[in-house]
Amino acid sequence: MAYLGKSVERDMYYGAKPEIIRLAMKMRKNPTEAEFVLWKNLKKLRSEGFIFRRQHPIEFYIADFYCHKVKLVVEADGLIHSF
Repeated sequence: MAYLGKSVERDMYYGAKPEIIRLAMKMRKNPTEAEFVLWKNLKKLRSEGFIFRRQHPIEFYIADFYCHKVKLVVEADGLIHSF
């Protein structure tokens, strides 16, 4: 994938490093139950122009969901955040 170079220049990734991008890609394959339910509902907003991305890298963080249009991050609570 072309965007796995030094750091990502694309505006919506805000300088995320390749390691964070790879980890986010891995995390998309194994969502928590809360993320799965929330994703089903956030996808419905696409018809209104709000496109959410799952496990979206931003600098050295990975947001559960991110909408670039309004620069909104949504975090789903769950046991994963208690470590």
